[in-house]
Amino acid sequence: MWSRTPFIVLICIALVASGDQADQIKSIDPVLIEDSDGSWKLVRAHCTSCHSSQILKNLRLSSAAWQDVIKRMQEEEGLWDLGDDETKIVVYLATYFGPAPATSQRRSRRAPLTPSNLSPQN
Repeated sequence: MWSRTPFIVLICIALVASGDQADQIKSIDPVLIEDSDGSWKLVRAHCTSCHSSQILKNLRLSSAAWQDVIKRMQEEEGLWDLGDDETKIVVYLATYFGPAPATSQRRSRRAPLTPSNLSPQN
Protein backbone atom coordinates (compact mmCIF):
# COMPACT_ATOMS: atom_id res chain seq x y z
CA MET A 1 0.00 0.00 0.00
CA TRP A 2 1.27 3.45 -0.92
CA SER A 3 1.99 5.80 1.99
CA ARG A 4 1.12 9.50 1.84
CA THR A 5 3.93 10.52 4.20
CA PRO A 6 6.73 10.74 1.56
CA PHE A 7 4.40 12.70 -0.73
CA ILE A 8 3.49 15.18 2.03
CA VAL A 9 7.16 15.60 2.92
CA LEU A 10 7.99 16.37 -0.73
CA ILE A 11 5.18 18.93 -0.93
CA CYS A 12 6.44 20.65 2.25
CA ILE A 13 9.99 20.76 0.91
CA ALA A 14 8.77 22.25 -2.37
CA LEU A 15 6.75 24.91 -0.57
CA VAL A 16 9.68 25.89 1.62
CA ALA A 17 12.08 25.94 -1.34
CA SER A 18 9.77 28.16 -3.36
CA GLY A 19 9.38 30.72 -0.56
CA ASP A 20 9.98 34.40 -1.08
CA GLN A 21 13.68 35.24 -1.63
CA ALA A 22 13.59 38.06 0.92
CA ASP A 23 12.35 35.60 3.56
CA GLN A 24 15.20 33.25 2.69
CA ILE A 25 17.71 36.08 3.07
CA LYS A 26 16.23 37.04 6.42
CA SER A 27 16.52 33.46 7.59
CA ILE A 28 20.21 33.46 6.59
CA ASP A 29 20.90 36.74 8.37
CA PRO A 30 18.12 38.92 9.78
CA VAL A 31 20.30 42.06 9.92
CA LEU A 32 21.62 42.24 6.36
CA ILE A 33 19.43 44.05 3.86
CA GLU A 34 19.05 42.75 0.32
CA ASP A 35 20.23 45.25 -2.27
CA SER A 36 19.83 45.28 -6.04
CA ASP A 37 23.47 44.59 -6.93
CA GLY A 38 24.06 41.78 -4.44
CA SER A 39 26.58 43.59 -2.26
CA TRP A 40 24.88 42.09 0.80
CA LYS A 41 26.35 38.74 -0.30
CA LEU A 42 29.85 40.27 -0.29
CA VAL A 43 29.31 41.62 3.22
CA ARG A 44 28.04 38.23 4.34
CA ALA A 45 31.06 36.48 2.81
CA HIS A 46 33.78 38.90 3.92
CA CYS A 47 32.45 40.46 7.13
CA THR A 48 30.14 37.99 8.79
CA SER A 49 32.55 35.11 8.32
CA CYS A 50 34.31 36.52 11.42
CA HIS A 51 31.78 38.92 12.98
CA SER A 52 28.11 38.89 13.82
CA SER A 53 26.16 41.15 11.50
CA GLN A 54 24.72 42.75 14.62
CA ILE A 55 28.03 44.64 15.03
CA LEU A 56 27.36 46.37 11.70
CA LYS A 57 24.00 47.53 12.96
CA ASN A 58 25.48 48.81 16.21
CA LEU A 59 28.49 50.69 14.77
CA ARG A 60 26.64 52.96 12.31
CA LEU A 61 29.77 54.43 10.66
CA SER A 62 30.34 56.77 7.72
CA SER A 63 32.02 55.64 4.49
CA ALA A 64 35.39 57.00 5.60
CA ALA A 65 35.08 55.30 8.98
CA TRP A 66 34.11 51.96 7.39
CA GLN A 67 37.13 52.31 5.07
CA ASP A 68 39.36 52.92 8.11
CA VAL A 69 37.94 49.87 9.86
CA ILE A 70 38.68 47.68 6.83
CA LYS A 71 42.22 49.09 6.53
CA ARG A 72 42.90 48.52 10.25
CA MET A 73 41.59 44.96 10.07
CA GLN A 74 43.80 44.27 7.05
CA GLU A 75 46.88 45.66 8.83
CA GLU A 76 46.27 44.31 12.32
CA GLU A 77 43.72 41.50 12.17
CA GLY A 78 44.72 39.57 9.06
CA LEU A 79 41.77 40.53 6.86
CA TRP A 80 42.50 39.53 3.28
CA ASP A 81 42.63 41.94 0.34
CA LEU A 82 39.04 42.58 -0.77
CA GLY A 83 40.07 43.74 -4.24
CA ASP A 84 37.28 45.32 -6.29
CA ASP A 85 34.74 44.16 -3.70
CA GLU A 86 36.06 46.64 -1.13
CA THR A 87 34.35 49.65 -2.71
CA LYS A 88 31.04 47.78 -3.01
CA ILE A 89 31.28 46.67 0.62
CA VAL A 90 32.04 50.18 1.89
CA VAL A 91 29.15 51.67 -0.12
CA TYR A 92 26.79 48.97 1.18
CA LEU A 93 27.89 49.45 4.80
CA ALA A 94 27.61 53.24 4.62
CA THR A 95 24.21 53.02 2.93
CA TYR A 96 22.56 50.50 5.23
CA PHE A 97 24.69 50.82 8.37
CA GLY A 98 25.77 54.45 8.20
CA PRO A 99 25.18 57.11 10.83
CA ALA A 100 21.58 57.43 11.91
CA PRO A 101 19.89 60.74 11.12
CA ALA A 102 20.12 63.17 14.02
CA THR A 103 16.35 63.27 14.43
CA SER A 104 16.12 59.54 15.06
CA GLN A 105 19.03 59.33 17.48
CA ARG A 106 17.12 60.98 20.28
CA ARG A 107 13.44 61.45 20.83
CA SER A 108 12.50 65.08 20.85
CA ARG A 109 11.21 66.51 24.07
CA ARG A 110 8.10 68.50 24.60
CA ALA A 111 8.35 72.27 24.82
CA PRO A 112 9.36 73.58 28.25
CA LEU A 113 6.49 74.41 30.54
CA THR A 114 5.88 78.15 30.87
CA PRO A 115 3.04 80.11 32.44
CA SER A 116 1.58 80.74 28.98
CA ASN A 117 1.33 77.07 28.05
CA LEU A 118 0.23 75.98 31.53
CA SER A 119 -2.92 78.04 31.55
CA PRO A 120 -6.02 76.69 29.81
CA GLN A 121 -6.73 78.07 26.40
CA ASN A 122 -9.83 80.26 26.29
